[in-house]
Amino acid sequence: MTLFLTTLFYLSAAVFIVGLSLRFTKWCRAATPLKIVLTPAPKTPAGVARRLLAKILFFPDLYKSNRCLWAAAWIFHVSLLLLIIGHLGGLVFFDLTCRLFALSPDGYHQFANITGGIFGITATLSLLVLLARRLLLERERYISGPADYFALVLLLLLIGAGNHMRFLAGFSDENLLQARAFLHALLTFQPTTAAAPANTVFISHFILACLLLIYLPFSKLVHLAAIVANPTLTQANTPRETRHIGPIK
Repeated sequence: MTLFLTTLFYLSAAVFIVGLSLRFTKWCRAATPLKIVLTPAPKTPAGVARRLLAKILFFPDLYKSNRCLWAAAWIFHVSLLLLIIGHLGGLVFFDLTCRLFALSPDGYHQFANITGGIFGITATLSLLVLLARRLLLERERYISGPADYFALVLLLLLIGAGNHMRFLAGFSDENLLQARAFLHALLTFQPTTAAAPANTVFISHFILACLLLIYLPFSKLVHLAAIVANPTLTQANTPRETRHIGPIK
């Protein structure tokens, strides 16, 4: 099983990196000779950066159009981000995290159990709201396709497996140490130095995470990365100052 998980991890990481690189290459090569900025828009690069950051962090357009959807989407994205940070801090950079926050290993585990449990629940509830919205609202059902449901179900299964390990005593302290050593071995390209935990829920969680990495570059879930390559948002509102003059035939 360790060999299978190791192969899947490196394969999914390669697909994720190559797929995302190809998409960014395609976006960056797209010709944008005309100013097609979404107005009202700032006129300076600093203003453009502030607007992009605000859109990434707070979803202001969604807030104006549908506050219920905004609440579910914003809570999910924040919860997912904090869960990812928690995984990195607890599994990949454990010693560094303990030193930065002056925590003992036991103190960190107690803190991680509380915060991880909270964000695992909020992420699950917000995903259920987003799924129910697509299932129950006629307009949302009409514009929803298999890819929309697949993404929501995949995320629910992934986070649900994590919640199972946290709340249903399916993941022991020994499993945690094994998982930390296994991930460290993978990320340092020494996969033969540690074995994966023989825990069914962990293996399911790991496989689902790898599937998400493979699926993400080719799905709508890549929208967060796409926003920084969107010319309607990344251009300054200076069509008069920097006019495009077409070639003379």
